[in-house]
Amino acid sequence: MPNPYITPHTFRFLRELAAHNDRAWFQAHKQRYQDEVRDPLLRLVADFAPKLRQVSKNLVADPRPLGGSLFRIHRDTRFAKDKSPYKTHAALAFRHADGKDLPAPGFYLHVEPGNVFMAAGMWHGQPEALKQIRDAIVAQPARWRRVRASRSAALDDSDDDLARAARLRSGAPVPGRPPAQELHVERRVHRRAGVRSGSPGALREGLPPEGAADGVPVPRRGAPLVARLQVVARAFEGRGALDTAASRALLEAVARGERPETLRLYRPDDVVAFSTTDAHRDGFAAALRAARGAGFDAALRLAGGTAALFQRETLAFGWCRAEPDPRAGIRARFEAMSALVARALRRLGVDARVGEVPGAWCPGDSSVNAGGRRKLMGVGQRVVRGAAWTGGVIMVGGSARSRAVLAPVYAALGLAYDPATTGSVADEIGEVPVEVVRDALLAEIAAEREITAADFDDALLAEAARIEPLQRADAQPDRDAAQRG
Repeated sequence: MPNPYITPHTFRFLRELAAHNDRAWFQAHKQRYQDEVRDPLLRLVADFAPKLRQVSKNLVADPRPLGGSLFRIHRDTRFAKDKSPYKTHAALAFRHADGKDLPAPGFYLHVEPGNVFMAAGMWHGQPEALKQIRDAIVAQPARWRRVRASRSAALDDSDDDLARAARLRSGAPVPGRPPAQELHVERRVHRRAGVRSGSPGALREGLPPEGAADGVPVPRRGAPLVARLQVVARAFEGRGALDTAASRALLEAVARGERPETLRLYRPDDVVAFSTTDAHRDGFAAALRAARGAGFDAALRLAGGTAALFQRETLAFGWCRAEPDPRAGIRARFEAMSALVARALRRLGVDARVGEVPGAWCPGDSSVNAGGRRKLMGVGQRVVRGAAWTGGVIMVGGSARSRAVLAPVYAALGLAYDPATTGSVADEIGEVPVEVVRDALLAEIAAEREITAADFDDALLAEAARIEPLQRADAQPDRDAAQRG
């Protein structure tokens, strides 16, 4: 790394400061502090900012020397027994945008000789926020144990106490604890001032933090305690164009910073979603008639490729996230989404694999198939400046009905299609509700992210209604004119 942020000089200065913690020594070596400690860490903050946005747009990396992410080197000695004027460590806090006046989740980096660590979570939260955290832990002890098992974490109290309190709340017996002590354990857990995870001792002096990319730490391991993913289940029955317009409005709102990272995960209506390339094919009008003749609505999809089919026995998804350079991450997003869906389907007993199936609808190497034979999931992307949308559909059931619609649509478009390549989850493991597949997908996400239910607000719904005509499959000339303008 040609220009590192944390070097042996960093620790040498901090050791010497610990040995000479007085104002005269510090003033004589102030330039060293700025050159060897302060300025490199401020450069780290500035370089880290775009990577932090990949975790959450709500977290702030502020490179100002005063009032930013870097803690002051001066100690507050007004109420401290230790009156030494300077801290003997350096620290960075990447706070939530809402955390300036109220405690909120964030990341922390601590740099001290012999004690370098990263942490994530909430420190000294307000009573209402802490109650929500405690209630969630008690209500979902298995999920909390997964977090504890997969991350090196430091808590304000012992893990055993937390587990016992969870069992107490659930009515399960607590081994080795009489009732009076059980209540005492519960009170101890409920006195916690915060919840955080970290990597104590995982970093070595002079080296970039664990998980660093190009020398800048990317704290993915702590992200589940910090970055919330909103999940929206709203669908638009009988209005395929409005459904697509809602995803488009969501993408643009995320790009403007008006909405956080959001996943649409819902049961769609019967719609054939055509690409703009399809709309310019000679057989497009005949394809529209074939879709509508089978009782399906028709709309223009956000992504490219070829026609995709949505119906009541499928699960639709659309993941919108802020991206400083959305085109650079196209391949990575495809791989991540395909791997996520494959893991979820394998949970259910499907031999789910990632890869193209020749002759399938909307073929692509990011498709998820069953045993390499039948396509179960298709995925596409749409990028705008500042954000990306990754969306598609999982075939849960109704494969015979899907084949009956896709065959004449693809024939009209003049595209190769083998009906035998269209499958469903039900074809592999028997009939299964769409909700079961949805829950398997959410379980995979919840292992890495905090999930919260959300809905579209009135402003987004109004914007979706405004652009709905542009997503109608038979309104291609109007859509082209709007894009040219």
